[in-house]
Amino acid sequence: MPAEYLPLTSATQWSTRAARFATALGGKVGPTGITNSKDMVTQLTDKLYDFAVWYAATRWVPSGELLGPAATEACTHMRRAAQEVATVLVATLSRCSIHGSSPIQAAAPYPAPSPPTPCKSTLLDAASINPSAVRKQLEEWRKDLGKRFQ
Repeated sequence: MPAEYLPLTSATQWSTRAARFATALGGKVGPTGITNSKDMVTQLTDKLYDFAVWYAATRWVPSGELLGPAATEACTHMRRAAQEVATVLVATLSRCSIHGSSPIQAAAPYPAPSPPTPCKSTLLDAASINPSAVRKQLEEWRKDLGKRFQ
């Protein structure tokens, strides 16, 4: 897989890496860049948000770094932060798919900071009220997954 994304056999392969990466993420790339940018941002936002919530619930809550009201407060920023990251990534890949020889580097204009949204994560809401319940749920999932991989 890395050899497909970063081939070193020709300059043409190197200059099309952004377009190939965008395609691998679900983008449709044409001569003007990514043609389904809005859909791609939506899909990536969902995935990045899910990752952020999962990471917070499995790393910060069990370690005690994210407890009480801070868990819900952090969650209220995760969806919009995920959307901002997805927007910048898609714009960067779109621009670089047109200009293949340029560096893959984010550039302005960046999305404006966005306001918080309600937390829709039952895990992080639970962490704000009863972190031990979250730890218990995570341990049950770990045991269940362990059985599936034996």
